[in-house]
Amino acid sequence: MMYLKDNIMAPLYRLSVHAYEQCIPELLIEGEITGAELDVLTSFFGQAMDFNRGLDMAQSRYEASIIGETDPVLKQIYVRNQLYAKKLIPGNEEEVFSAVNDVIAKHT
Repeated sequence: MMYLKDNIMAPLYRLSVHAYEQCIPELLIEGEITGAELDVLTSFFGQAMDFNRGLDMAQSRYEASIIGETDPVLKQIYVRNQLYAKKLIPGNEEEVFSAVNDVIAKHT
């Protein structure tokens, strides 16, 4: 994930959650998804949305701060966002990424 490699506290990019927002309602209406699969997708994309909100907070703090990246609150937000990011990458201890890939593969 770029965020973990680039060391940019307040990047302008966000994770895309558009597919989740558009497809989940359709899958639910058509009865194509199980409760367990919904839990997996909701957990993963909930974490992605949390990460995006954290990036929004970092961006707002960066723009409001006169001391920029040396701002201690911005640094705290950055550390928290790194924790969110680590949960979203393959091989993490929660294995949410693998489970999401399995659900997506089943329905494509």
